[in-house]
Amino acid sequence: MQGTQVVGASITNLVIEIGEQAGAVATYDAFQPNSTLRRESRIKSIHSSLAIEQNTLTLEQVSDIIDGKRVLGPPQDIREVKNAYEAYERVSLEKSGTADLIRAEDGNLRYEYYIPMNDPETVLLIDAWKDQETIDKHHASPMMQTIASLREKYDLHMTVERYLSDDAGFSAHDSSFIRN
Repeated sequence: MQGTQVVGASITNLVIEIGEQAGAVATYDAFQPNSTLRRESRIKSIHSSLAIEQNTLTLEQVSDIIDGKRVLGPPQDIREVKNAYEAYERVSLEKSGTADLIRAEDGNLRYEYYIPMNDPETVLLIDAWKDQETIDKHHASPMMQTIASLREKYDLHMTVERYLSDDAGFSAHDSSFIRN
């Protein structure tokens, strides 16, 4: 069972509060050496993703914008970089460990967040579970009760779409479009 959930603009407060309430927010000095590498990787990811969408800024300009420096360039391109970086920072479920706690739940097969580059106010959640019983157990967990109260507090709205895996496989025709 796979589901897709889209969450709107108040995701920042929700993510922070979830992390705090789950007790998973922690900072370790041991991870500091990797923070530079992660930051550089994030900048490259933002640059390449936006370049695909016709953003004309260079990697150096993207880095400067993220560092808070002024950059000459098309205002829309600069805004896209700022929005993309802010969106990455907002989704701190990864940083806080909350997503890892959900991934560790019995029956969880997949739990991933994506942010559309052209809509940083939206977060796409793709999760997959072993069966309906494990989804129900997840939805009955204290973490989900906390999330539900935060949705109410921040007036968050969701759209849910459900997709089922094709256990029978793909036709030969469909397989010709899929590259593994």
